[in-house]
Amino acid sequence: MKLFKKYIPLIFTLFLAKVDTCGQQIAVENLQKNELTIGIENEIIIFVENTPCSQIVIKTSNGLIKKAKDRCHYSIVPLSHSTTELEVYKRMKGKLVFIGYKYFKSKLFEPTPIVGIANKLSETTTIQELTEVNELDLSVTDLCMGAETFFKIEKFQVDLLTSNNELIASYNNFGKVFSDELKNALRNLTPKDKIKFHHIYILTNYNYQMHLSDSNYLIVE
Repeated sequence: MKLFKKYIPLIFTLFLAKVDTCGQQIAVENLQKNELTIGIENEIIIFVENTPCSQIVIKTSNGLIKKAKDRCHYSIVPLSHSTTELEVYKRMKGKLVFIGYKYFKSKLFEPTPIVGIANKLSETTTIQELTEVNELDLSVTDLCMGAETFFKIEKFQVDLLTSNNELIASYNNFGKVFSDELKNALRNLTPKDKIKFHHIYILTNYNYQMHLSDSNYLIVE
């Protein structure tokens, strides 16, 4: 699986910390500044002075760590908002020797994904479009093209309303594909009726759940 790269030009930051153990230093290079994005892979480069990469061991209590293919590269996947603490160890004579800690802030994915129907993010849709739509689309801004591959729609609710905001029907839907019941209901709407998608939840490819903003549509001719 490909690593997610920050959608603005990469900023390389080098952190150095003196530690008492063996008089060594640890250098940590993070391709996304001193922040890790929750629920997806973040590439970290870790060097320990005078230590081959094969002897470095990293542990964390917030999420997952995967050894990447490149030398001294690791993929960190935070799974909570808490600060991500990395414990750095060195293998010596069959034992793990503690070298030091490194800390990273945890943040949500930016920009926040949004949903739409018929590949539209506008607030209107047509009767013709509703006869063809079969699923809820997940999108991000043009600044972060391709990031939708890191998410999937878990579930959402839909309210169908009249022009006076009177409830016609309400549906729960699991996954991005509309249920047959919902598709039939959408095809029976008329101009000036409204559609409200709410309680929209998506999952990252590491099953971190995110709650998205509501999405509302007015039906036009």
